[in-house]
Amino acid sequence: MRNVIKKMTTALLLGAVTLTLTPQSAKADQYFDPFGFSSPGDFFFSPPPDIFFPGPYLLPDLIIEDVIFPAHTDKIAFIKVRNIGLARANPSHLSAHNGTGMGLGDTPSLDINQYKWCVLSMNAGASLSECSSITVFKTDTFREVAERDESNNTKIALCN
Repeated sequence: MRNVIKKMTTALLLGAVTLTLTPQSAKADQYFDPFGFSSPGDFFFSPPPDIFFPGPYLLPDLIIEDVIFPAHTDKIAFIKVRNIGLARANPSHLSAHNGTGMGLGDTPSLDINQYKWCVLSMNAGASLSECSSITVFKTDTFREVAERDESNNTKIALCN
């Protein structure tokens, strides 16, 4: 029994000495960060600073502002696409889906806050005026552009 008490006392003393000699930044009640990024709060890992990995606020963000249906045809639509993000958006694609089929179009590169009118052509048999419900238009259809907000890429319009 004396041996056990002696070993426990020695272990406690060694632990106290270790904590005394350990730098403040490496103690158990704090997060040890050898690179000095920042304290993560309740998380175990703190991400590196944004200069190495840009955050989502430095990305483009494409939206559809307007859709125009020309009176002379039900096969095309003019789509106004704007980049509301904080970086240049690379070229991408548009799409339209409704009860009669789908259509595709191209979006050029867009600078910050720039917009372009793009042409969307419906596939054979598909129509923008002879559907029984709605048409869903989507920019960046194939997710070619990494965006700040991927959830704002669609616009819904009633069939013309």
